[in-house]
Amino acid sequence: MKKAILLPLAFLIIFLNSSKAQQYYPFQTDTAKWSVTSWVNNYPNGFSYETNFYFINGDTLFNDLTYSKIYRNNPLFTNLIDTANSTYIGALREANYKHIYFKPATVNQIFSMHCQINNSNLDEFLLYRFDVVLGEEFELNEFVGGTLEVLNVDSVLVDTYYRKLIRLGIGGINVEWIEGIGEMTSLFGTFCPMFESGDNLLCYEDPGTFYFGPLNSYGRCTDFVVGQDEISRADLVLYPNPAGKTVHINNLDGRPISQILFYDQLGHLVWQLTNPSESIDVSTLRTGMYIVELASGNFRYRKKFIIER
Repeated sequence: MKKAILLPLAFLIIFLNSSKAQQYYPFQTDTAKWSVTSWVNNYPNGFSYETNFYFINGDTLFNDLTYSKIYRNNPLFTNLIDTANSTYIGALREANYKHIYFKPATVNQIFSMHCQINNSNLDEFLLYRFDVVLGEEFELNEFVGGTLEVLNVDSVLVDTYYRKLIRLGIGGINVEWIEGIGEMTSLFGTFCPMFESGDNLLCYEDPGTFYFGPLNSYGRCTDFVVGQDEISRADLVLYPNPAGKTVHINNLDGRPISQILFYDQLGHLVWQLTNPSESIDVSTLRTGMYIVELASGNFRYRKKFIIER
């Protein structure tokens, strides 16, 4: 009798674990942002660093196909994207279900300090394939320069949902893809050379998602405002930042804040308040960095926040 019960239970556990990431998460087509830091070893003069914000803004047509336009912004000491002085670098589209294509803007397209391609015909190329299976070997595009092998198909928690995580190997180097987000180092990291240089995905943000990169040691992300009602960032201030035991909301716009949510560095919701007052006691939260989200109707505002004592 016991054996007859244990077998179905074991099967159920295996089924539940394997079905965590069954829902497919496509790439965003309207609004998304990737915060990426780049570094290059300029021996003997030390290292150079820069942060790039990649973001989707608008659509375009090529050969009757709709693409989402991607821009690159290289800010200095700010988390704000300067859309007026950003560079259009190309456009992406999803086709054939789970195939992501990219069409560069220029023949010699620069993505970061160490990452660029030379595409003489400005042809689109395959950027990701999220329909691969364990053990499969395939060539992605001419810029990768080798055969990718699927080493593992797993899942990763993004906000409160599991997405497919694909680990691939090429020439002794491993890369990881997250469904709907891209490569763990950058949106364009798979074909970038990594000798004495590299990219590192700090954050990914869209209207429904916030993903904090695992190697984001200093928390640089964009300030992110979404919703039907646009509010200036200057109208809504959390202070002091860093905070000790109390944080204040300076809401110059005057609209009611329905919720305030605190996420840890892994994107897990650790605390939330409904209809918060202008002064909030945060003494129960551990010291460290958080992403704070303020909600008011269709409006959402997310910002990096630090608690230190």
